[in-house]
Amino acid sequence: ACFYLLFSHSRTAWLGLAAQGVAVLALLSRHQGLNWREALRERPRGPAAAAALVVLAALVIFRLAHDPIQTAPEQAREAGRARLELGIAAEDWDPASHEVRVNNIRARLVFWRNALEMLRASPILGVGLGNAKVHYPAFSRAGLVDRMIDERSELRNLHNDYLQLAVETGLVGLGLAAWLLAALLACCRRLAASAAWEAARTPAIGMAVASAGFLADAAVNFPMERALPPFYLVLFAGTATALAAGT
Repeated sequence: ACFYLLFSHSRTAWLGLAAQGVAVLALLSRHQGLNWREALRERPRGPAAAAALVVLAALVIFRLAHDPIQTAPEQAREAGRARLELGIAAEDWDPASHEVRVNNIRARLVFWRNALEMLRASPILGVGLGNAKVHYPAFSRAGLVDRMIDERSELRNLHNDYLQLAVETGLVGLGLAAWLLAALLACCRRLAASAAWEAARTPAIGMAVASAGFLADAAVNFPMERALPPFYLVLFAGTATALAAGT
């Protein structure tokens, strides 16, 4: 998995993996009574950890040493990847006015700052589902100047599903989503305290870890606008609810 992530150029994927790692440690510590200090003292894993670090370092060095010279087709693919990352339509991409390499972190900060101004303008009910991209051009310079958006370019999403939900559905929609998440967490706690926990422990931990990665990715990306991630999230929520209810 780490090998794939290394070559995917996706920092948000590493964020999701880190969130999943934290979730695994928290769940194992809480529900299996695992004391990490004692476990490491009884069964030291120094050689294995050292070997893993050597392999990871080798992968990083190999990736950094990869030939940076790009041919024209490779530059076109790089431009297309940057355009997709920013959510700009192909017909709106103008290489003459937009750089190929874009600082994605700064771009997200600009999106989010301007989105807050959109939320301030329509705080209760928002601008409507799917309308953030319609209203964004009017706010593209409200907080920070967004040089990527002009009469030829369109922002497809805000690269933050929570902020996108707040902008499009207002505080009402955001509150309902928070209530749903709180209800799901309460359901998971009931499941952990029920008799069904022993039989469902392994799949339940797997679903919780996958959901943690999804929620982390949603803070800097747009998994809710893809087909499979929301499907799996709803599937996990329904399974956890059924297990907690004993059905």
